[in-house]
Amino acid sequence: IIRVLQSPFDQAGMMGDMEVTISAISPEGSGFYGAMCRVIDLDNFYMVTVDDEGLYSFVKRSGGEFITIVESQPLPAYQPLDTVRLRCIGDTMSLYVEDTYVSEFSDSEFVEGYTGIAAGTTGDAVGAMVLFNRFLVTLP
Repeated sequence: IIRVLQSPFDQAGMMGDMEVTISAISPEGSGFYGAMCRVIDLDNFYMVTVDDEGLYSFVKRSGGEFITIVESQPLPAYQPLDTVRLRCIGDTMSLYVEDTYVSEFSDSEFVEGYTGIAAGTTGDAVGAMVLFNRFLVTLP
């Protein structure tokens, strides 16, 4: 399940550079949660995900196809409700946890869009539950 929330910064709701800050209780079950930027529609966006084992991934969806940019990697000393921040500036998407830089990638396909949060399950699992505690969108 992916939810896209329109940002309030301009009348069209589209932004180029942005920071998306979230905190959530890790999924119960085999699931993930994530922050999204430059969401054109549900078939075109960038996203960072955190799963129930404290692993992160960078994902791009282009033309309806999921492309994993950074395979699952462990977050350093991650705890539930830690602040996860996705910075989308220019063609660079960067991940921070509690203000500590973790990783980044560069891609220039999407230059603006909406922002949002995501939650879902992996594989054949069903029933993951995620509680978002914080969702904040700011200009860098």
